[in-house]
Amino acid sequence: MGHTITEKILARAAGLPSVRAGDEIMAKPDFVLAYDFPGYTDVYFKQMKEEFGIEKVAEPERYGIFIDHMVPVATPKEEELHEGTRKWCAENGVELFERRGIGHQVAAEVGFATPGAFVVHFDGHISQLGTYGTLGIGMRRNVLEAFVREKVSIKVPETVRVNLTGTLRPGVMAR
Repeated sequence: MGHTITEKILARAAGLPSVRAGDEIMAKPDFVLAYDFPGYTDVYFKQMKEEFGIEKVAEPERYGIFIDHMVPVATPKEEELHEGTRKWCAENGVELFERRGIGHQVAAEVGFATPGAFVVHFDGHISQLGTYGTLGIGMRRNVLEAFVREKVSIKVPETVRVNLTGTLRPGVMAR
């Protein structure tokens, strides 16, 4: 039996000839994305330095940070988060996308969504990049692993086929 597109993408990212559902692998994402959300990016930046001794990410071109959720800022705490995010991106040479729109969509517009790419983010909505042939996986706090080790541990998911038939009723659409 052949491989699914998910298996093919993850095998390439892991540097393996093939993988199957259930395999536990270490895979290097093509792109690591995050956005301005308290308890995530601010914590990652701090943990990288204080807990892991990592001053800068390797290959900064693989990373993209979006300021898109708390715009405009409503509190001094949110402004502090944005300033810290801007500073970290500048120090690491990581591109910052600010006031460009919702990060998941901007990710596609700026080239993070390419056919066959493996992209991780802490938000599960990144899976929308699948419409471009990209494997986008939301990993919650585990995406810190991509910032620290450059690879992520992942269990190759099973694939379920769903066949839809018929037509949508008026007013019914995606999401």
